[in-house]
Amino acid sequence: MISNLRIKVQLKSELQMAILELKDHFHADQLVPILDLMNNYDFDQYKEQLTKEILHNLKTVWTNPKSGVNTNQKLDAILFEHFIPQTKDTEALAYGIINWDIKDIDGVEVDLGFEYGFADGLEQAAGITLSYLNPYVENATAMDLDEYHLADCFKMKGLIAVHEVLAELEDKGHLKALYRNKEFCFLVGEHSAACHLVYSLSH
Repeated sequence: MISNLRIKVQLKSELQMAILELKDHFHADQLVPILDLMNNYDFDQYKEQLTKEILHNLKTVWTNPKSGVNTNQKLDAILFEHFIPQTKDTEALAYGIINWDIKDIDGVEVDLGFEYGFADGLEQAAGITLSYLNPYVENATAMDLDEYHLADCFKMKGLIAVHEVLAELEDKGHLKALYRNKEFCFLVGEHSAACHLVYSLSH
């Protein structure tokens, strides 16, 4: 399993590549307001909100037998899946992934394939809110921007924030509550597209 240090380095690298792609499509004076949308977003506040959201769902849904979770099923991953962001506060629903071989993952872009199942009580369950996409949703059309490249910038910057929140939660011992296999990871992805590895647990 890829280490969390490599995950963060690769996420940052993908962010820089997305920014370079923007620079290939816009003049320098056009780039300033575009990058300001991302740089002025309050990611610290987002991480505080995300921390509360994960702690709540971890206790009330993802590990709660009363919500239908089968504590005998060990998770290989939790996938947070969302659709193309078109409205504010895009929600990524949680899917508990079981019977999936994750040993060969060597990068942050992951193709789940088809050889896996969904855990009882963890299919289209409460997940996480991707509020970091809000400035993109609110401005992409109005500013007549190349939506693909701009969305990638916000996506990668946001995934780094998600990674940092999960790292802090692990440091504080909160993720020990998960019913999981030794090799486990968190994934975030758009429906019918490749997903990104944002954090791994291997103990």
